[in-house]
Amino acid sequence: MKIEGFKISKYGPLHDYAKAGLQNFTLFFGENEDGKSLTIDALTKLMFGGRELKEFEAINRVDEKPEGHVSVRDSKGKLLRITNGSFRKNCDLTSSECRNIFLIRNSDLSIASENKFYDSIGSRLMGLRTGEILSIETKLKELGDLTPSCNFKNETKNKIDSSKILVEEIGELQSRIEAEDIDELEAKSIELTNSSDELKHRNDLFADASKRETYERGQDALTILEQNLGSLGDLEVFNEEDQQIWRDAQRDREERVKHKEERESTLAMRKKEFEQKNADYNEIKQKLEAHSSIGQKINEVIRPKISDYQTKRSVVIEQDGKRKFFTGLSAFSAVLVLVATLGVIFSPSLVIYFLVALGVLLLVVSLATTLKYVSNKAQLAKTFDSVKLSAAESSLGGNNIEEILSNIQKFDSEHRLLVTQHDDISLQKQIINNKVNQLRNEDLPTLEKEISRFDRQIEEIIQKSKVTSIDDYTSSLNKKRELEKTVDEQTTKLDLIFETDLEEMEQKLAFWGQEIKKLEGFKDKALSIKYSTEEKGKIEKKLEAVNAELEEITVKLDGFTEDFKEVERRANETLKLEDYIKCETCSELKAVKKVLSDFIDYQENIKVDVLAAMEIFDEIQTEDKNKVTTLFGEDSVVSDLFKEITGGFYKSVRLDSEGQKIQVERNDGEFFGAEQLSAGTYDQLYLSIRLSLGQKLLKGEKAFFIMDDPFIKSDKKRLERQMHILSKISQNGWQILYFSAKDEVKDALKDYIENGSVNLLETNAVAK
Repeated sequence: MKIEGFKISKYGPLHDYAKAGLQNFTLFFGENEDGKSLTIDALTKLMFGGRELKEFEAINRVDEKPEGHVSVRDSKGKLLRITNGSFRKNCDLTSSECRNIFLIRNSDLSIASENKFYDSIGSRLMGLRTGEILSIETKLKELGDLTPSCNFKNETKNKIDSSKILVEEIGELQSRIEAEDIDELEAKSIELTNSSDELKHRNDLFADASKRETYERGQDALTILEQNLGSLGDLEVFNEEDQQIWRDAQRDREERVKHKEERESTLAMRKKEFEQKNADYNEIKQKLEAHSSIGQKINEVIRPKISDYQTKRSVVIEQDGKRKFFTGLSAFSAVLVLVATLGVIFSPSLVIYFLVALGVLLLVVSLATTLKYVSNKAQLAKTFDSVKLSAAESSLGGNNIEEILSNIQKFDSEHRLLVTQHDDISLQKQIINNKVNQLRNEDLPTLEKEISRFDRQIEEIIQKSKVTSIDDYTSSLNKKRELEKTVDEQTTKLDLIFETDLEEMEQKLAFWGQEIKKLEGFKDKALSIKYSTEEKGKIEKKLEAVNAELEEITVKLDGFTEDFKEVERRANETLKLEDYIKCETCSELKAVKKVLSDFIDYQENIKVDVLAAMEIFDEIQTEDKNKVTTLFGEDSVVSDLFKEITGGFYKSVRLDSEGQKIQVERNDGEFFGAEQLSAGTYDQLYLSIRLSLGQKLLKGEKAFFIMDDPFIKSDKKRLERQMHILSKISQNGWQILYFSAKDEVKDALKDYIENGSVNLLETNAVAK
């Protein structure tokens, strides 16, 4: 059986990792953290699943199931696809055998549960019955309550010793009883006890009658109370507060409705008043807009023209004052020019020429001034015509500027009056509008909200109470008061019957129900008896007399009674039987003594039988253990392998049949336990054991070994010998899958790799 390849689709950090065409010796080589250990864990989980994995330590470093498969070729040449732990279904190997022989994980060559494993291998290879014998011996010791050393267990030994002591003390007690005449006392005690029991029974009947009558009264009161509470629960919503709220809400609602109607009438009146004021306002507004248009023209056109006219008129008036002077000057200048001209004609001289020139100059100046006056006066007339025309267009015309200014002043007065009227009406309109808004937006909504609030209050009570009128509500409330009165009466009655400090009704009902439930068993008791305090007193008095006489006899028997009780206590404490042992009389004392004696005899007899049977099984087990040792010894396969792998330094391996301990013999004849060997030699020893047991277990068939760096403790020379042994067994048909990150291993296998007997595969199972 060999592994031809495997594929790990997903396992922790391993993804799509596959190897195929594996040879008899394959070295998986790579750096640490390349996934070698995880690969071995994944192969282990794929081959072994479920409970079988408990044989493998630290198998859950990745807490998940691997996805993939292992391809295995069986001894018949059939290719098997192993997944989900199906390997065990296709081979005759246990998970313990695979873990301790064919799988070396975490560089650990040791064998788990070593002694138990050798017994298991011995039973499998040689038909040994060690396990069965040990199981039978364990059952026999359990049957006899024996320890591993075949002595009684402490508990059983203590029970036997205590039983023997108690049997002796019972014998002494029986001797004292025979010396005292207690039979007659016991007979009289029994007679008085019977009489006392009869009187107690009669007294109990009266007690039962009392409890029955208490039950009947309590049950009747509780039934009435619960019925009324149930009816009261239906009326729980009715209360004086809601009744008053309903009445107040209904009264206040009617008042608010009346106020609302008054406010609505006032609102209608105010709306009409607002409409009238709005019409007056619009009329004044139109007039004011027309006046404003004329006023704008007066300010923008007429007033500037009047200002221009008045400026020009001032200039003309000023020139008119000078005009008379220049008119005279003009006449004087004309005469002067005329005279001077005549003088030039008749008597020319420099003075005459000067006078002519002066006269001309004066004439020109006076004429120029006159002409300017005439021109300005013409402009003034033209400006007035323009003012007059503009004023006439606005119905403000006049024959002179004063009339026009007077008309403008009248217009300004009218305009101010219109503005005042406009503002007054606008204010009145705003006041009316504010009143309308207050009525519409404040007063009426407030009243409507209050009406709605009262409606909601009433509706809430209607919804809660399911009645539609205040009269129906009052009727239901009166009915509730009647029920509450009945509840109080029944509650008082129950409080008198069953006293309690509880205050909550729910707690009281539970308490009364429990108390009545406790008395329910008495409802059919003593039906023919009517409770009587007097009759019950007579019975109690007679019972007291009988008990007094019985007590006198009991005092005499107390000494023995205490002894009987002590025997009873110790017997039950010692034997711990399912049926309680009673010891109240002499006959019962005798029976207790017999039970104790029988227990002692039984335990001692069964011990003898168990010891005899175990002697037989011990002889059989000794023979079987001697057979297991034949797997080891000087001429065994394991000794030959160990001798070869250690270079002849050790010559044999043996198994101590007594302690099931592995021992090795050095070439000088000295023996050592496996635990005394160096770490490297220890690994060589258990490699030899694994290889030899694997060969024997498969009976000539070949399989595989999966190894996770098992020789990390070996030096170079020892490692080379170990690699040589592995190469040798691989050439004999065994398959070696060796995982390592050590360059020393690769170096030790260098020649084998080069000649092709070892297949080198790089791991790189985990992406960096």
